[in-house]
Amino acid sequence: RRVVTRSGTRSRGNFPSLKASAVRYESQLELAAWRVLEAADSVESFGSHPVQLRIEVDPDGAAFRYTPDWSMVMPWREAVVGEVKPDVKFMKPDVCDRLRKVWSAFERDGTQFVVLLESDLCAAPGLREELEILFRSRPWKRNWVACEKASMDEPTNSMDRPFDDAAWVRAAHTCDELLARVMAREFDQTLDQARSWIDV
Repeated sequence: RRVVTRSGTRSRGNFPSLKASAVRYESQLELAAWRVLEAADSVESFGSHPVQLRIEVDPDGAAFRYTPDWSMVMPWREAVVGEVKPDVKFMKPDVCDRLRKVWSAFERDGTQFVVLLESDLCAAPGLREELEILFRSRPWKRNWVACEKASMDEPTNSMDRPFDDAAWVRAAHTCDELLARVMAREFDQTLDQARSWIDV
């Protein structure tokens, strides 16, 4: 499903990733989420809008089409499928009901489905802003693992921007913790969080 286009007012584009060959975003919220997945050490690879699925609602054959926002692979889990949503939109009855059915369908299939809320990305103060800065200056001329372990006296391109390795390590740890919290909660707990965030 192609989502990148020059028309319209929505924020969309290609996300430069070292963990995936082609990642696209359809909103600033998705862009922030992709930065978390890219930075987290616990994520081996991920992709955006991977496939359109048929979600069966009941044994009578009622179903609807659904395209996940993202999927990721972790060392201890083959695949995790997810949705990125603003808390206010997630709380809309039709959206919440649809995602509950999606959650149940993946659970029956043995695949973990999670909802990453905007409030999750705001839980760590300053994380979104710090990741934005780090991604602007991240070196691209080397594989990131090699770059992270490179010695301080290794020659660098004079055009490279200064990069704060310690800040990246801290941010990666924060992203790992964020994803661990999201993956550990049930659907109703996600709903409770969204409700609490909106009521604040």
